[in-house]
Amino acid sequence: MRRHRWAVSTSIGFFFLAGVLLLPYPGIEADEALFAGGIWAPERMAAAYEFGGRPVATMIMSYIGALKAWLYAPIFALFGVSVWTLRLPVLLVGAAAIWLTASLLARLGGPRAAAIGALLLATDPIFLTTTVFDWGPLALQQLLVAGGLLALVRFKQEQRERYLVLGCFALGLALWHKAVFLWLLVALAVSAAVVGGRELFRTAVRHWPRASGAFLLGALPFVLYNVDQPGEAWRGRRLGLADLPQKIEVMKRSLRGDAMAGFLVAADGHGVEATAAKPVERASLWLSDRAGRRISGLQLWLVPVAAAGLFIKRSRPPILFFAAAFLLAWAQMLVTEEAGGSVHHTVMLWPLVHAFLALGLAAAAGLCRSVAYLCAVLVLFAASFNALAINEHLARLVRFGPERMWTDAVFDLAERVRATGARYFHPADWGMGEQVRLLTAGTIIVEEAVQPFSRESLDEEERRHILERIERQDGVFARYVSGWTYFPAAGRLLEQTARQEGFEPVSVELVRDRRGRAVFELFRFRPRAIQF
Repeated sequence: MRRHRWAVSTSIGFFFLAGVLLLPYPGIEADEALFAGGIWAPERMAAAYEFGGRPVATMIMSYIGALKAWLYAPIFALFGVSVWTLRLPVLLVGAAAIWLTASLLARLGGPRAAAIGALLLATDPIFLTTTVFDWGPLALQQLLVAGGLLALVRFKQEQRERYLVLGCFALGLALWHKAVFLWLLVALAVSAAVVGGRELFRTAVRHWPRASGAFLLGALPFVLYNVDQPGEAWRGRRLGLADLPQKIEVMKRSLRGDAMAGFLVAADGHGVEATAAKPVERASLWLSDRAGRRISGLQLWLVPVAAAGLFIKRSRPPILFFAAAFLLAWAQMLVTEEAGGSVHHTVMLWPLVHAFLALGLAAAAGLCRSVAYLCAVLVLFAASFNALAINEHLARLVRFGPERMWTDAVFDLAERVRATGARYFHPADWGMGEQVRLLTAGTIIVEEAVQPFSRESLDEEERRHILERIERQDGVFARYVSGWTYFPAAGRLLEQTARQEGFEPVSVELVRDRRGRAVFELFRFRPRAIQF
C-alpha cells in the first residue's frame, strides 16, 4: 500500500515539474484567456446579473460559463496578471485531478490500479499540455469529473447522502463550466444504468430529489441562461458524419500523444533552430536527439491488453462502465458536425480512458505473478515513452518556438498597445483581443473591429459600428501580417469600409515574436488626403 502511494505521489510530482518547465514558453491562446472578459468586461459577456450595483458575469459565451472567471478574480487581485498566475493554478488543478482519479481507482480496483492510473495520466503529454495551457478551457472540468465520480462511488460504498449531493453538485458545475460536458454526462448516465441495473434504479428513485437539486444548483447559471435564451447554447449544432475521418484521426493521435504537434509545437522536429540558453534547455535538446526527436508514445498499445480485464468477472463492472462511457461520449462527438473534432474535445474523455487502462491492467496483473510483471513492464515502457514525448514538446518549443495559435508575440502586443496610450483596442482578426484584455488587466477596452470575424458581408448596423471605431481618436487596430491571418474577410471588410468613407490605414508598428518574426501590425486610420 505504501509503495503504491509513493508511486501516485511521484507521478503527481513529475506532472507538476513537467508543467512548470513547459509553462513559460508558449504565448497565450484565445481559449486560455477567454475568461478574462468575465472579470473585466462582464457587461459584454453572454449573461450577467447586477449584484451590489455591479454586473457579475455568469456566462462567457452561450456554452461556456464564468466559473473560471469567478475563481481567478481574487488570484489576479492578489498577485497580478502573468503567465505564472495564469498557469500555475490550472497546473495545480491538474495535479488535484490526478490525485482524485487515483483515489477513485483505488476504491474501484485497489492500490495497484491507482498507481497505474496516476502514472499514465501524469505522463500523458496531451493531458499535461491541455491542462497547463487550459485549452478548451478544460482543466476545471477534469477536476470536477474526477471529484464528482469519486464522491458518487463513495456514496455507493458508504451510503452517506452527503457524497451523493457533493458528486451531483460537482457534475452540475462541470455542465455550467462548459455545455459540451453534456456528451460526457449522458454517456456516464447510460453506462451507469447498464452496469448498475435494478440496484441503481432503486437508488435513483429513493434519492432523486436531493441528487437532482444538487445538480441543478451547480448548473444554475447555465439553466437560467437557457431559460432566458432558449436553445442558444445549441444553435447551429446538427448531426452528421461529414468530418468523421478527421475525428477518428484526432482521437488516434490523441491516444498516441502527438496530437499537439502542429497546434502547440512544430509538426516535425526539423527546421531553423534557436540556440538553447539554459542548462535545462540544453539537457532537453540532448535527450530529444538521443530519443530520435520522437513525439508519440506507446499508450495506444495498452488498450488491447487492458481490454483483457473484461474477461475477469470480478473486475468487469467498473472496466465495462468506463469503456462504455468512453465509447458513448465519443459516439456523440462523432455524429455532431463542426464539434468534437479537436484535441480539446477528445481530451475531455481522458479520465475515462486512463481509468479503463488502469482497471484493466490491474485486473490482468492480479491473475498471477508473471502476468503482473508483464503488465508492470508495459506500463513502465508506456510511461517512459510518454515522458520522452513530453520532453520532445519542450525541445520543440526551445528549438522552434510555439505554433501560431500560441504565438509569444501576444506578450509584446499587449505592451505595445498599452504604450500607444489607446483606450480602445480593435483586433481585426481572431486570436489577439482576449489576450490583450487579459495581459492589460482590463485597463484597455477590447472591441472587435468587425463582429463577428467570420462574416463575409456587412449590414448597415455593423457598417455604422465599424465607422464609429474608425473615427475614434483613442483607439488602435491590429491585424496579422501576411500569412498569419485566420479570417481575411474581416480585414478586407474593415479596410473597404474605411476607404469608402474617406479613410486610409496608417501603420503604427510591427510586433514581433521572440525569434524576431513579424506577427502583428498595429495601425490607425486617418482621413485620406484629397487628390487634385
